[in-house]
Amino acid sequence: MTLSARRVLSRARVSLEFFEWAGRRSFRDAWMECPRGDWLLRLAAALRIDRPVLVRATIACVHPSLARARPGRGPWGRAMKVALAWCDGRATIVEAHRAAHEASTAVGVAQTLTSAAWATDAAWSSTATVDHASWAEVAVSQAAESAASAAPPGSKDEARAAFLLGAAETVRRIIPYDLAAGPARALKLYP
Repeated sequence: MTLSARRVLSRARVSLEFFEWAGRRSFRDAWMECPRGDWLLRLAAALRIDRPVLVRATIACVHPSLARARPGRGPWGRAMKVALAWCDGRATIVEAHRAAHEASTAVGVAQTLTSAAWATDAAWSSTATVDHASWAEVAVSQAAESAASAAPPGSKDEARAAFLLGAAETVRRIIPYDLAAGPARALKLYP
């Protein structure tokens, strides 16, 4: 039997917008056609995809927005490297926490909604995914806002949508359908 996207999505408590977008699609079609990486990461977190895989996907999605914040040259670059090292078992959770804390202390809280501020917030959220899977969705949403903030007036929605589509493709590359389908099938939600 075909796994219904609506049943999986309702159990995963995704956004109403994602649920309505899925319509009568199968779970496979919804995963493969979803236009938003933040939606896919929310679903992956709800399906309890292995946390290192989720962190790796989140950081890969956020990475394109980071050129605006230049975190690769500062504390956020280090924090993201430590989070990726944690994914590979080369760093401890304590080291990941310390790196994220040092980065947030060095950068401070962004007070303006500039492209760089959104990118910095996305970098922080991507490292927070080590502890809380729900930060994955937030990180990609913030990175999309960074892309929209950098776009010329009148094309912000298109820039946001293009970023989210690219993030969805990144998620599918790192979390292929078969990896998501296993936990979805375990929910026993067949029609």
